[in-house]
Amino acid sequence: MEHEAARTLLAGWIAGAAAGLAVTAVAMVVVIRGPAWWGRARVGHLSPPIIGIIVVNVMMFAWTLLGLLLGALYLAAGPSVFRAGVAAAVGGALVIAWVVRGRLTWPMGATAGVALLAFAGLLPLLAG
Repeated sequence: MEHEAARTLLAGWIAGAAAGLAVTAVAMVVVIRGPAWWGRARVGHLSPPIIGIIVVNVMMFAWTLLGLLLGALYLAAGPSVFRAGVAAAVGGALVIAWVVRGRLTWPMGATAGVALLAFAGLLPLLAG
C-alpha cells in the first residue's frame, strides 16, 4: 500500500471515529432528555443500559466504516470535489429529513454539522 493511500485511509478512520463519538454524545443527550425513550427501550429482556451499549457500539462501527469509505473516495475524487460532494450529501440528507419529518430538529442539525466538520474538514486536513 502506498504511503498516501495509507495516510488517507487512516485519516478517514480517525474522522469517522471522531464523528461516531460526537454523534453518540448527541444521541445520548436526546435519550437522557426524553424519558419516554426509556419506557419504550425495553426490548425483550434487555435493559435500557444494555441497549445503550449496543447503540454506542453500532454507531461507532457505522461511522468509522463510513470514514474509511470516504477516505477511499477522497483518494479517487481529490480535495475540492470531495468537499463539495460531502457538503451536497449532507445538505441532501437534511432536505430529505425535513421533507419526511416536516421540520428539522437540533439533533438533525448537530449530526449534519458533525458530519461536515469530520468529513469535509478533518479528513482532508489529516490526509494532507
